[in-house]
Amino acid sequence: MFQFFLSDKARIVKENGKEWQHPFPVTRDYKAPSSPDPILYGDYFSAIRQFLEKDNYDNLVSSVSLASGKNVSPEEIEGFSVFLVKHGEYYHPSKVEVSFSEEKQPFVLNVAVTDSGLNCMEKEYESLMRLNREKPNSYIPDVYTKGSVFRKNKKISMVLGEWFEDYHEFHLSVSKNNEKAIIVWDPVLGNYVLPKKHEKELYRQATKILTFFYNPVTFSKINSWHHAAGDFVIKRNGRDIDVKLITVRNHESPFTEEDRNAHEDIGIKLDALFVFFINMSIRMRLDRKDGTGEFLWSDDSAAEGMVRGFFEGVETWGNIGENPFSWMDGFTYYLSRQKEEALRHIAHDIVSSYHPAAPDTPVAKQYVGEHIRVLYKEIKNLTATQDESNTI
Repeated sequence: MFQFFLSDKARIVKENGKEWQHPFPVTRDYKAPSSPDPILYGDYFSAIRQFLEKDNYDNLVSSVSLASGKNVSPEEIEGFSVFLVKHGEYYHPSKVEVSFSEEKQPFVLNVAVTDSGLNCMEKEYESLMRLNREKPNSYIPDVYTKGSVFRKNKKISMVLGEWFEDYHEFHLSVSKNNEKAIIVWDPVLGNYVLPKKHEKELYRQATKILTFFYNPVTFSKINSWHHAAGDFVIKRNGRDIDVKLITVRNHESPFTEEDRNAHEDIGIKLDALFVFFINMSIRMRLDRKDGTGEFLWSDDSAAEGMVRGFFEGVETWGNIGENPFSWMDGFTYYLSRQKEEALRHIAHDIVSSYHPAAPDTPVAKQYVGEHIRVLYKEIKNLTATQDESNTI
């Protein structure tokens, strides 16, 4: 009833076979645990089977029914194909295909085996559940059920969620001619270079998603997202592309409720939004070469997409808060009055706050000055266009 694979059906993992007995890496760099009795690949797959079989498949069946929109019974479940997708810093996700009544329903099953992964999973599950409830959207995955099992006295936690079919990880790369490009990792059709016209669109959509989930009243935002971790994924949709965010490690405000109440002034909220925008624009341009190498800085074409995506995200807020206020009009006016030097000052302060030992900090410091020059130009172009449209 269960079949296990490493990435695809060409790499089947047989119970008690060679791969089954191999130590399971606990980090993205494939380092195996150093304990005398380490977790094995067989433990990983056995834990997944135990999780799915729990309570006569009750949680699984309800998840299949929700995801498929059909009333599925336990007797209709025919089998499972489990594909280990990758080894991440916190999770080791698998794609789980559930076969029922001659159909297949895919899920992502995030699996945490380390203390840091277990802690992250608790926060992420709560964040995804709350955001999907409070802000119905198609940007982040639905989550259906979670639970834990024990292997070798080791807690292994799992969350079953929505699988974004045909969406793939992407990363910056450098060609033999020393030209930067975004490579999309398509395991079926093969990796491909994202056309330049789609790079702007990628950054537009990613920025819009993060802005959509920012709350200008509470200052709550999605934290700890990284291109280097493959947090955003992309799908080719004819001549267009579509972008999703597959993880929300946490979504919270840096301030307590008491602190937020002390910052009710609209000017403070606009200042905070200004900082959010600048910080996001810097982070958006950082990625690891081919996902694991040194940090790279994206081409300037990203700036135009980010500015447009940010304003599109702001436009989705409407009038948040007790007092009617147009965040779109208010921040457009606010930003149009900022001088380039103000952006530069804020950007340098932001980068100075980054952890000095973080490997991406030196890259951000190297490029932040040029980044602000390009970003300011795009801001002026867009705000000038919006000011003209408002006066017609």
